[in-house]
Amino acid sequence: GSEGEIGNGSMARQTCPVAVSSGSTASGIDLGYYHSCARLADGTIKCWGQNTYGQRGDGTTASSSIPITVPGLSGASKVFANRYHSCAVLSSGLAECWGLNTYDELGNGRTKVIPIPVAMATVSNAAEVGAGDSFTCYRTTAGALKCWGNNDNGQIGNGTTSTYVLTPTAVSGITDAVQITSGQDFNCAVLSSGSVSCWGYNSSSGQLGDGSTTSSSTPVTVSGITDAVQVDSGQYHSCAVLSSGSVSCWGVNTYGQLGDGTTTRVTTPTSVSGITNAVHVGLGDSHACATLSTGSVYCWGQNNNDQLADDSIATYSNVPIPISGITSAVRAEAGGADTCALFSSGVVSCWGTNTNGEMGNGLKRLAPIPVSVSGITNAIGFDLNGD
Repeated sequence: GSEGEIGNGSMARQTCPVAVSSGSTASGIDLGYYHSCARLADGTIKCWGQNTYGQRGDGTTASSSIPITVPGLSGASKVFANRYHSCAVLSSGLAECWGLNTYDELGNGRTKVIPIPVAMATVSNAAEVGAGDSFTCYRTTAGALKCWGNNDNGQIGNGTTSTYVLTPTAVSGITDAVQITSGQDFNCAVLSSGSVSCWGYNSSSGQLGDGSTTSSSTPVTVSGITDAVQVDSGQYHSCAVLSSGSVSCWGVNTYGQLGDGTTTRVTTPTSVSGITNAVHVGLGDSHACATLSTGSVYCWGQNNNDQLADDSIATYSNVPIPISGITSAVRAEAGGADTCALFSSGVVSCWGTNTNGEMGNGLKRLAPIPVSVSGITNAIGFDLNGD
């Protein structure tokens, strides 16, 4: 991030965790590439950080290093942020999105910047949203998946690679999804059986996890995973938490973001070193973080912007390292080059890049240790890449 991602009102470099400024109760959070959004206990949403394309949702294109309320939204049950747009699922099962809309990723048939929430046409019974780089997917309460927007790499999942798809279109063959996540231009879903299916761009990175480097416009099964409980996707890699508490990752590994002690790309899942009691994993562009059942958080991968909260690591760590001082995290999420943790107290703290105010602490400078997000004091959950 580069415009206030830390969320405490400052844009100066932070060398330890800072909390987002207090004042509102958060019940969920999601991190995009350079902005973040939190769902509050009253069903409203606040966003902070970069806003070039209206992804903060307040009707402007001005960035903010402190959380700003998204107007006109109430009854939000989940919030999702990605590179240049954001979405909310409402308690009614409807969904609204805002931000960049070049490929109709906001789902309302228009193609331009829309800096305020707009209803996604024909969406109903939504349980969650997966927001990719320029496309959007949602999971229905029944387990079906539908996607729309940019489809140049088959990320819509309907067997085609048309330029873009204007209306929500069913993902082929999936009727029992229990969770969906979107990477830069691909998706992965956990099915009721515990298996994981992925589709879209696969290039030479292997982020679809099927042992190939071939893109697929229909879902393919990730090799060897039969007991996944949660999956998340970064730019070109994915990780899954298994029922045993271990974490397996696959895809690009240039900065050790697979956490297996190497920097070698793998096209099928590899175990993250030393993680045995994970309850959640969150992925940024080139790093990942696991929340453990003990409340501690371990991160691995690129550290060029202190996204691992360890200023002594110059470039990356290919094995998980503990985040100092975090002992009661409920969930940690990773954004583009920043990370946030939700604590049992309801406070959210972030660390990493902050040139756009992604930390939400009123500053715009690196935060190599967790800092509190301003005005967020009662969060009950969050997600950087899809709550």
